[in-house]
Amino acid sequence: MMRLLSVGLVAGVLCSLSFNCTAQTVSNDSLKNVSMTHTSAVDPFAGKAVNNSDNGKNDSLIKAKLIGLAANNPDIVIADAGIKIAQTDYVVAKNSWLGSLNVSSNVNEFVIDGTYINGIAASTYYPKYNVGLSVPLDIFSKTKGAKNVATQNIVIAKAAKDNRLRLIKEEVLIRYENYKQEKELARLQKIVTEEDNDFYIAAQKSYADGTIQLIDMNKTYQIYIASQSKLVSSQHDLNVAIIHLEEMIGMPLDQALASTASDTVTYGQ
Repeated sequence: MMRLLSVGLVAGVLCSLSFNCTAQTVSNDSLKNVSMTHTSAVDPFAGKAVNNSDNGKNDSLIKAKLIGLAANNPDIVIADAGIKIAQTDYVVAKNSWLGSLNVSSNVNEFVIDGTYINGIAASTYYPKYNVGLSVPLDIFSKTKGAKNVATQNIVIAKAAKDNRLRLIKEEVLIRYENYKQEKELARLQKIVTEEDNDFYIAAQKSYADGTIQLIDMNKTYQIYIASQSKLVSSQHDLNVAIIHLEEMIGMPLDQALASTASDTVTYGQ
């Protein structure tokens, strides 16, 4: 019986040590391979020694850059087209009075049939041609009304564009703040996960040394798994925030921020 217990204990220790090595390798690899595709180039000012005022300045430049990119939104193109249509309608309304005029003309019948009176052509006593112009009495009021309507349509079209620009600016800033929040949460969760991984590795060693019980090691393992799950979820939320922001600016976020960083360097020089 003692021999069986000894064999079982040795097997358990060897299994624990083998699991420890495997778990440590997988844990480190999983931490290294956490998808940071977007965040690798997302922070153009990482590693630079800047003060708070510089950070605020850089953040303002990034916001201005993102808003400028979002201004190329198809909704703005539609709004510009609406303004041009309204301006064209104004030109048409301005010249609408021409369509109200009615010009008529005819040739004197005596010129056509060649009638003579006392040996003299009858057309000599009458005009050879008759020309008439009909002008409606309400021509000026109609033209003025059409111009006023067209002018207000221009005002409406421009106001619609300005309102859309404000909404786009608001949406870009909200999505950018969401992105910054998710990025920071992902960074903090990565730190927590690395610490939980270290605790779990230490617990495995302590269990192998016989200083803690299996239940204690399992507790650290459960904490580590929960931390890994939170890290995956946090990374997912960050990627979604990036996708939402890229949808507004119409280009990859890392490219937008990289160009902002280069503009900042050029400005500083």
